[in-house]
Amino acid sequence: MVRRVREARGWSQETLASRLKEDADLTIDQSGVARIESGKRAIRLNEVQAIAALLNIDLRLGRTPTKSEAEEANVAIDEATARLAVVEREFKDVSRQADRLRAELGSAESRLQELHVRRAEITAILQRLERNVYDAANARKRLEEMTADGDR
Repeated sequence: MVRRVREARGWSQETLASRLKEDADLTIDQSGVARIESGKRAIRLNEVQAIAALLNIDLRLGRTPTKSEAEEANVAIDEATARLAVVEREFKDVSRQADRLRAELGSAESRLQELHVRRAEITAILQRLERNVYDAANARKRLEEMTADGDR
């Protein structure tokens, strides 16, 4: 089956060997692939899994997918890819909104700090005015007392 699927893909034994090295970090040379295909070499489970993954062989079925199964899988992949693209766009939009809101929050925090400083300034002015009013009221009272004493 490995030979049939490999040849259907147009791969040489050398190509399969190099893909196993690149994709699965398995070192099986061209002659090893030939011995596996002829049944002259035992094959380990991790090698079965790697070869099956590279050649798209469903190990549960022990065969390659039928054309309709492959088409259904391609449709599902296309739909998932389209949904992923939508989610990626939405994520970018949300990220931009979050960035804008962070900037607005920074501006609002700066403005709030400015308002706290201004409030402290106004509070100090009001306290001075209250002292001045108090002092003026006391001065007026003393003046009235002095005027009343002078009238007596």
